[in-house]
Amino acid sequence: MSKFLLLSQNEQNAFLLRQLQQEGNECMMLVRDTVGAWEGIVERGKSLQDAISFRPEVVLVDSPGFGPLVKRLQQEEMQVFGGGGIHDRLAEDYLFGMQMLDNAGVKTCDHQEFRDVADAVEYVQGFSQPWYMRFPDGSGQG
Repeated sequence: MSKFLLLSQNEQNAFLLRQLQQEGNECMMLVRDTVGAWEGIVERGKSLQDAISFRPEVVLVDSPGFGPLVKRLQQEEMQVFGGGGIHDRLAEDYLFGMQMLDNAGVKTCDHQEFRDVADAVEYVQGFSQPWYMRFPDGSGQG
């Protein structure tokens, strides 16, 4: 029997813990936005200290935004899968992710950086292919 902890923005992947429980494992989740669907079915931690006291053997992270918590759990010598500072940065910075993939030799779609809007408009008007423009705030237009 093992102990599993899920760090999640919501309860979307709590079904994984339910399956692990049915296989005889102990499970807990630490969730930011709860809808209560798993209340009474999967144990819920209320704080990081609850998670540390639980002493899981495996921590699963399914959402960005848990970088500081992941770092703290790793300091407690817990095995964490997913999440962390790099996950947070990839979720927040599209071009950082594209650069990482490029550095690793992974083929990605072409991307172009522009000095200003006029530069972008000139570039886009020169092509008949579909395009998508991502703005610094993460929004986009295509």
